[in-house]
Amino acid sequence: MTVDLGTPGYGIALNDTWYRQTASHSTVLVDGRSQPAAIGRLTRFEVDAPYAVVGGAVEWDQGDYSGVRMRRLILWREWYFVDALQVECAQPRQIDWVYHNLGKLVVAPGLEAAPAELVGECGYANVGDVRRISAADRLRLDWRVGSVGLRLYLAPMPDAELLVGEAPANPASEKLSIAVRRRRATHATFLSVFVPYQWGEEPPVRGARWSFAEDQVHHLTIDTASGSEEWWVNDDLTSTRWSAAGS
Repeated sequence: MTVDLGTPGYGIALNDTWYRQTASHSTVLVDGRSQPAAIGRLTRFEVDAPYAVVGGAVEWDQGDYSGVRMRRLILWREWYFVDALQVECAQPRQIDWVYHNLGKLVVAPGLEAAPAELVGECGYANVGDVRRISAADRLRLDWRVGSVGLRLYLAPMPDAELLVGEAPANPASEKLSIAVRRRRATHATFLSVFVPYQWGEEPPVRGARWSFAEDQVHHLTIDTASGSEEWWVNDDLTSTRWSAAGS
């Protein structure tokens, strides 16, 4: 459901203006510019604990992204994934967390047209039907692809905005849904929970709640059909902890 598009054909204009631009990937953009080439590194890969985790990091010391560092953790249990992505910049920048999903966005809070919000040398020119979601917190989005649904819970971020639209899929004649969470800052930590489920049935995750402690730890409570699960993630993404209710 979350796809890397690849290349539909080298001879079409979209190859350079979309498929080779950063906005065509589920990652992060700074100041509406595509990421320069860089060498990332794997920071964690663990599968033997009660949950699995993979982590990566990248940073730039020159060009448009000079002074930018990104770190990401994907944590997963049997029924859901937790995504934690942190961006640090040397000075305040526009930071866009970008997510793509096949199919249609079918459940979202109130929407308002925002056609001029996604601009930049990154592929945004190929995103249409751009709308702003007005709800400030406790955000939940749902997509449907045939008989499968994907529910996305987003952690509260009061000073951020959320935009959605449509963009070329692969093949280019088809469309996918794009969501962009935007914050202007020197530091941003984007937290989200992804829950795949059978459309028409109750998703295995019923809710997600966040809090932020004084010791720079993000606390997440996941409510499932069988009880609650707790996560603690350090803001620098160097440490994680999980427990089930009563354990």
